[in-house]
Amino acid sequence: MSPMSAAALLSTMLRFARICHLQQSCFHTIPTTEARNKDDLTPLLLTISERKQQMVEFLVKKEANIHVFDKKKRTALMFAVSYESNAVSLLQHSVNIFSQDVFGWTAEECAVISGVIIHQLITDHKEKRYLLKIATQWMRFLRKTL
Repeated sequence: MSPMSAAALLSTMLRFARICHLQQSCFHTIPTTEARNKDDLTPLLLTISERKQQMVEFLVKKEANIHVFDKKKRTALMFAVSYESNAVSLLQHSVNIFSQDVFGWTAEECAVISGVIIHQLITDHKEKRYLLKIATQWMRFLRKTL
């Protein structure tokens, strides 16, 4: 199969999805669920990276390979956490959470980098600074009044 652009592959899969929505049994006869574009992405990886959640759920429901990975060995779950997509549908289907990419990173480590935990750390830091500021102001007030 010749390499397709990401947009062309996604467009093709969306057209197939519409057809299959009308004819529920036809999806298994379409051999494109494991096709790869020039970036080595399958329709599942591509739809995750494009944040097309309904299409991701559709592909998972139609038994697309959830254990697929790209050239860098990034799994569908790694894509989901990196692109802030809903990873629940993948986790419900027993995807391997311990897989590592070529850099040795797991999906959990990708989630940390994507900002989920970093955001929480920043929020915690802001709260601590705010509480410290209030405590300092309160101590100054007490010193003046005593």
